[in-house]
Amino acid sequence: MTLDNDDNKIDDANDTDGESKEEMDEELEAGSNAIEGDAEDKPVTRKWIGILIKVSLVVAVFFVVFYLIYFSTRYGKAKFVLSDNEIAAVVSDTAQQQAFKTNSRLYFYIEKENKNLESNLFVLQIEFFEDNSYRHYKQISYEVEKNFPKLSAYIPEEYFKREGKYRIKASLDSKIVDIREIQLVK
Repeated sequence: MTLDNDDNKIDDANDTDGESKEEMDEELEAGSNAIEGDAEDKPVTRKWIGILIKVSLVVAVFFVVFYLIYFSTRYGKAKFVLSDNEIAAVVSDTAQQQAFKTNSRLYFYIEKENKNLESNLFVLQIEFFEDNSYRHYKQISYEVEKNFPKLSAYIPEEYFKREGKYRIKASLDSKIVDIREIQLVK
């Protein structure tokens, strides 16, 4: 055997289906172009996926912030009414009474805008106006269960013996939910 015959045998072994070396090179080049085309498509697809993820994150952050702002401001909202008559329920357009008689029993009503008070402690702070400012006068505390929908009671008449201006602060778990200024007259 000669060396030339050995080279021909090797070349023949590399040829498949009778294809020439040039045909195989063309197929290889076409395949590499197809792969390059796919490679060009992949960065575009990745780019759109990246944009989609970023937009989704921005939208999610927007909704979380909106939720927190809306519900945190709604959390402290409560209907707080003072009256010289017992209060069973409050209609949203009820006028708030501003003037009361001395030695009268004041009734209050508090109801959160959501279903329950969601609070363990309800505090009424009563301040009296003297020397051009309000000063702490009395404080009443009520322990309540979180699932109570409302609270209605009265403030004893002994607390309102003097004529003048009073300010009453309503707090649920140390967060002031409403402030009412009233005038006591004879």
